[in-house]
Amino acid sequence: MRSTALAPGRTAGSGPARVAIALAALVLALGTGASEPPAPLPFQEPGGLQRLFLQFPFEAPSVAAPGAFEGEVRLLYSNTILLASGPAASVDVDLETAQFTGFLRVGIATNVEVQVAVPFTVDYGGFLDPVIEAVEGLFHAANPARQGRPNGLTRFRVTYLGQSAWVDGSDAGLGDVWFGVKGLVLEPLGARPAIALRGAVKLPTGRYPFGSGEPDVGASLLVGWSVGRLAARVEVDGATATAALRAAGIGTRPYGALDLGLTYSATDALALHLQGSASTSPLRGTGLDEMDAGVRYLLLGLSARVSPTWELEFAMVENVFSPFRGADFTLLLGGRGRL
Repeated sequence: MRSTALAPGRTAGSGPARVAIALAALVLALGTGASEPPAPLPFQEPGGLQRLFLQFPFEAPSVAAPGAFEGEVRLLYSNTILLASGPAASVDVDLETAQFTGFLRVGIATNVEVQVAVPFTVDYGGFLDPVIEAVEGLFHAANPARQGRPNGLTRFRVTYLGQSAWVDGSDAGLGDVWFGVKGLVLEPLGARPAIALRGAVKLPTGRYPFGSGEPDVGASLLVGWSVGRLAARVEVDGATATAALRAAGIGTRPYGALDLGLTYSATDALALHLQGSASTSPLRGTGLDEMDAGVRYLLLGLSARVSPTWELEFAMVENVFSPFRGADFTLLLGGRGRL
């Protein structure tokens, strides 16, 4: 008869049994908590010439309930330096930008909402240049465009085939307002994700260097999964400008963005965010990567529920995967809730 006694040093909870228990504990931990994690942090491309065109904030597929108003005020504070020249074009963008955006979502029907975004941008010399240079020196990753340049410059200069668009010195102005419609096309069920679609049009309400001077149109696919306290979201954007960049005569092309995000609700009031963003350029033909090539960012942040209807948001963003393009460093601050 085969003995059923346990071998010395082994217990009933060893081996596969321990793995099963650990996985069960993880599932129970993720499932603890009554509500779905909050939406991803609403990052969008803040630097360089891409900011002149339609850029969608990263969102969850969920929509506002019929008759509900959801508002948000956010600040993207970025430090950007782009310095390059070639046979056809040159670019010299060196500034810090505080881009404030008021964002409103209104539920107009079951699973349908309308959106409006109103940006206001301030460009000035700022204070982050020496901080960024110190950090780059610490990691031996200095941006050659910063070498020999004084701190605190404010420049937005672009030249293409002899046509120049220059703005020197601090400046502020309204950006391009955009309107959108978002609809939930598939509700989550078990392992099935939530899926939403969004379309939008940007109007030429902002002057250069705060707007492109032409309308843009775009659309998004938004997908989201959640298991208790953990949520994963994906957003795919596509857009096109309807004309060349008027200020500098640079040709445009269809462009897009991909956002990936994980949100974990550490407590009922505090959530942690890890996000990645990659976008292509709406410009073409300049021969300069600083203008024609895409940008990739990594975001680490948190959101905190300060009342039953309001949340605060904070994040740090780096162009770690595409150095020397886009914004070198960005801070995101925001507050959103139901009105």
